[in-house]
Amino acid sequence: MSIGFNLFDQSLERSDNKQMKNYDKKDIERAEYLKRILSEMGIEWTPLSLRIGTNRTLIRDIITRKTKSPKVSTWESIAIELGLPVEELIFCKKQTHEQINQALAADASKLSPEDRDAIHRQIKALVGGND
Repeated sequence: MSIGFNLFDQSLERSDNKQMKNYDKKDIERAEYLKRILSEMGIEWTPLSLRIGTNRTLIRDIITRKTKSPKVSTWESIAIELGLPVEELIFCKKQTHEQINQALAADASKLSPEDRDAIHRQIKALVGGND
């Protein structure tokens, strides 16, 4: 799932030290969050790196900060393999069901009534709804 913008814009002004410190701080926070999640899930770093199809040290490099600013596509690959929303890894927090429902409702409001009805029918068919 792509979130449509690049949080890791490499054109970031390097001369702005305050902005750079905030940028590095968020990357460090993401790396620490990833380390904690992997520990909680009991997932080893090297096998995960290999499963997402990268070099065997990618996860270690992110966590130890050898890779300082991974691309969104890298976070997406990690999230998919872990079964997590990419936003959780990028923003370093789990989303509640209410937050997910609000995001879905906001997205659904952009659809045409016909598309909403079609999606509603598909969901009912998947979960066995009768109304």
